[in-house]
Amino acid sequence: MLPSMQRRTVREAPVIDTSSGPEPPVSRRSPNVPDQPAAGKRAAPQKPLILITGATGNLGQSIGGKLAAHYRVVGLDRDTEGPDFPVIEVDLSNDASVELALRKVADEHGSRIASVIHLLAFFDFSGEPNRLYDSVNVEGTHLLLKGLQALDVQQFLYASTMLVHAPCRPGARAGASTNRSRSTRAGPTRSRRRAPKKRSARRTVRSRP
Repeated sequence: MLPSMQRRTVREAPVIDTSSGPEPPVSRRSPNVPDQPAAGKRAAPQKPLILITGATGNLGQSIGGKLAAHYRVVGLDRDTEGPDFPVIEVDLSNDASVELALRKVADEHGSRIASVIHLLAFFDFSGEPNRLYDSVNVEGTHLLLKGLQALDVQQFLYASTMLVHAPCRPGARAGASTNRSRSTRAGPTRSRRRAPKKRSARRTVRSRP
């Protein structure tokens, strides 16, 4: 006898009519949208911010150039051209100008400052009295310190000269008691040390035997 034939039932898949109705939505990523970082992965931290006043001067440009490799450097000065880092214009003798400049620093670079290096100052080689010694070097520094109160400043470095305090003996510490009065801050003073007296050369004459 022939083996019995097994019947195989084949069911046809239903046909879906796609001629009418909206197409199913397709998720597409825009090529301009960057990929989101993986969960748990943090972005690289920004470099600390350094603020340099008098940034377009020789000292300011030299310091800023050396620190730029490890810090974000921003300058403040009356002139903004010269350095390879951004410089914001400021008039240190004007309260509104200082406030505006520091607001730009916070808006464009952040309010947390690792260090403020204060180099901006007035100096005149003529030796004549000038009101800018007081309005820039003294009152201007006060305005800067007042404006920095609104920011998160970790360190403040003030570069000065030996002309801001009265003469003292070598090795003595200069403090509040050695500060010059406002009347003597008008300009640099010349040293009052007297030149040492020349000693007369003694000539010894020996008689011949």
